[in-house]
Amino acid sequence: ELVATAGDAALVSEVFYRIADYYGNGVDVSLMPPEHRAVFLADHASGIVGNGGFDYLFSGTFEGDPSYGLALEAYELIGCDVAADAVRRALDVFPARKPPSDIEKRLSLFRSAPSEVRHAANTQMWSAHDAIVA
Repeated sequence: ELVATAGDAALVSEVFYRIADYYGNGVDVSLMPPEHRAVFLADHASGIVGNGGFDYLFSGTFEGDPSYGLALEAYELIGCDVAADAVRRALDVFPARKPPSDIEKRLSLFRSAPSEVRHAANTQMWSAHDAIVA
C-alpha cells in the first residue's frame, strides 16, 4: 500500500524508520546487508548534512563506518553520483581521505580547509536531495 500511494520522500522515510526500528539504536552499519545500509546511510547522512553541512556530519560518527566510506558507498549504490562526489569532496580535506577518529581533530582539519571548498561540498550535497530521495 505504501509503495502504491506514497511519494518518494514518504517512502524513503518509512523504509528508513523500519530499518532503524529493526536494528535498534547504535547499530553497527557495517553489519547491515548492503541494501539496508544504502537506504539507511544515504537518508541519514543527507539529513545530517541538510541540517548543518558536513561540519555537522563530521561532529559525529556512524558505528561501523569511522571513515565514512560506507556512507560514500551508499550514494554509489543508489546511483546518486552528485551526492557521492560531494562526500568525496568533503573527505578530500583529510589526509588519504581518512578523517581522524577524534572528533575535535576531525572538525579542526575539516574547518581548516578553505571555506569555498567546504561550501562547495555542502552546496553540492544539498542540491542532490531530490536525487537521493528518488
